[in-house]
Amino acid sequence: MSEEVKGSSLEERIIDAAKSVFMEKGYTDACMSEIAERVGINRPGLHYYFRTKDKMFNAVFGMIVASVIPKFQDIITNRDLSLSVRVEQIVDVYIICCRKILICLCSC
Repeated sequence: MSEEVKGSSLEERIIDAAKSVFMEKGYTDACMSEIAERVGINRPGLHYYFRTKDKMFNAVFGMIVASVIPKFQDIITNRDLSLSVRVEQIVDVYIICCRKILICLCSC
């Protein structure tokens, strides 16, 4: 396995762990040490990929938003549904995305 593939895989694992910690504890109470521990790396290793909690949160935010784009595309291109149904589904997906982001921010 190449170093690039390993690095990409580790970065994805870090983002997944960060998402879990942000969702459980909220942005303010999430700590880099816990994220590193969940991934099984030390803090300096974590900081190699994400120097700050803000940068890590931005990566989690980007992952959540990126997961929504294909759903939007599928809804928009589905000509079997009426326009009003497609708009309703887009709004539903958008609300779910916003909820995930809010949970990461405040762990309500």
